[in-house]
Amino acid sequence: MKVEFGFTDRVRLYRKAMAALGPKGFIDRSRANRTGNSWVRTPLSDEPVYVRRGTSDRLVFDQIFVDREYRCIDHLRGIRTVVDAGANVGYSSAYLLTRFPEARALCIEPDASNFRALRQNLGPWGSRVTYLQAALWHEPGYVDIRSDTLGSGQEWGRQVEAADSGSVRAVSMPEIIAKTGQIDLLKIDIEGAEKEVFAGDTSWLDGVGNIVVELHSDEDRRVFFAAIGNRYTISQCEELTVCLGHPNAARG
Repeated sequence: MKVEFGFTDRVRLYRKAMAALGPKGFIDRSRANRTGNSWVRTPLSDEPVYVRRGTSDRLVFDQIFVDREYRCIDHLRGIRTVVDAGANVGYSSAYLLTRFPEARALCIEPDASNFRALRQNLGPWGSRVTYLQAALWHEPGYVDIRSDTLGSGQEWGRQVEAADSGSVRAVSMPEIIAKTGQIDLLKIDIEGAEKEVFAGDTSWLDGVGNIVVELHSDEDRRVFFAAIGNRYTISQCEELTVCLGHPNAARG
């Protein structure tokens, strides 16, 4: 469905972007909107990030850096290990690495093009970032990216599905925790695969302090809430479900 975007809406967005990004960032964003393939500066990232032309990157950029989608976890303390599942091109990790300067991030992204942009965007953070081109799933193996989500402009909505001989590596949360140890913040935006990750044995949740997740369907929500039980204090921040359980998750 086409959404009409009138003059008043544009003025409101421009004012919000100017307030969030400052003059230089606003100019960068406007240039990226017109020409694409631009580096954009934002006060919410220690380093500029790259916006690819003809992709959904600018929409994701606005979510993270203009709308401040993850502002609901800004108050957390003691965050040293972040896992970003469904990292896309790295904007959410850039935000979190800037917000939590002691943190290291493990970024998981299945799409090859997004993964290249992810490494480009997060390269300046050096050894603070580990990259894994894979899909988060309920068990190790392989999956495929659904062909109906491969179009240009859908880079932020790649979905995976089970496949007998898939082309994309699948990793499980027990595997991830074996690599990272205790996870202070698990960010999940995996376009409907949440019901796979949170089905079955979820004893691995004992190794996760806080979760912020975008749940994409009623079935995802049913499986997720059944899995987490009463481990966390739960709140909603627009599209995000926030689950706090870290002992240092006190408001500053």
